Amino acid sequence: MCSTLSALSPECTAQDAAEAAAARERGGAGAPEPAARLELLCAGFAAPFDLSLAALRKYLWRRPEDLAIVYRLLNPAAPARRPTIAPPPAA
Repeated sequence: MCSTLSALSPECTAQDAAEAAAARERGGAGAPEPAARLELLCAGFAAPFDLSLAALRKYLWRRPEDLAIVYRLLNPAAPARRPTIAPPPAA
């Protein structure tokens, strides 16, 4: 089956694209979640999907320039580094 991300690739046939569209209409049955297929990168680190933009800026970016986030297909053979983010101090 052809995924949504690869629907424009030459290897993806019209039938594959139709099957992928039908799976999306059924609620994505059989299709992996985006977090299982993509990595969000910020400052060379894999950004957790549950972090807000403010947290990314504070804990990963740490620069005065505009925040730059890049996404790419997940490559299990060469995953991005995972950041170590300490929990905030107790108030």
